[in-house]
Amino acid sequence: MLRICLITRSNFSRIVIGSFTGAGTITPGDTTAGVLTPPTGAVAMRVAVIGGGGGSRGSSVAQVAASGGGGGCAATKIVPAAPITYTIGAGGRGDTGTTTTDGGTTTASFGAYSLTATGGARGVNFSTRPAGGVGSGGDYNFTGGRGNSNV
Repeated sequence: MLRICLITRSNFSRIVIGSFTGAGTITPGDTTAGVLTPPTGAVAMRVAVIGGGGGSRGSSVAQVAASGGGGGCAATKIVPAAPITYTIGAGGRGDTGTTTTDGGTTTASFGAYSLTATGGARGVNFSTRPAGGVGSGGDYNFTGGRGNSNV
């Protein structure tokens, strides 16, 4: 996920998920890459990237499963508005077998920033708690929550 808060000269701010031009350009689950250009009047922004969550593994055995780890997050303070080059990481694939996948990495680069948020680890077995993804390159960096086992 790519989250952007724009600030204009009129002190108006709005949160835009994935697009400076409005909802629908980048949709949830989209794994596109591209460049977002600030609209006229935008003077500053805050940007956060969040990695995809790891896929969960189910089981045919009652009440036994393993959830995936949460995606990491990296975010900026308020910075001057600038074009953002981005890639959005997909959420991990979940299933009842061994083909679950890790969450994808989300990135955003602009000005002096290169934000990265790795995806959470996939649910593999019922005794291991998958690690959360890691955020880096931001003013604020967070690790995603660990997944659960035997849930």
